[in-house]
Amino acid sequence: MHNEQALPYTALLVEGRFTPETREHQIREAIKNQSPFFSVEIVPDKRGTNQKMMHLQGEVAMGNGVFREPEAIRAFLIEQGFIPESISITKGGNLYATHPREHLPYMHWIVRLLVHFQAFGEWLAVKYWYGDYPDK
Repeated sequence: MHNEQALPYTALLVEGRFTPETREHQIREAIKNQSPFFSVEIVPDKRGTNQKMMHLQGEVAMGNGVFREPEAIRAFLIEQGFIPESISITKGGNLYATHPREHLPYMHWIVRLLVHFQAFGEWLAVKYWYGDYPDK
């Protein structure tokens, strides 16, 4: 079991809530650290409810390959409640997935686990606790 990788950038940014400078810093540091970076977009659920869905998008920084073990990542995302039909992990190093509920602290936890898996090929043994993650 590896220790968690400390990143000098925010791994997950929320669309509409960050500046271009923040995004540039995220990408620059992800390239330096050979780590993925993510953003999430919160959108109204098109099924006519008052709920909101979250579209997660991730990318392996330029020139650093693809997501490790796409089928293991896909299984993990489905286990965490993502819509199976929405999950796409491309050979170009991109990840797309939609979660049917708006819950930013949970998404921060998901990204934390994905970053660790990409770095070490193992899932970080950390349970989700709402108070551990930002709600922004």
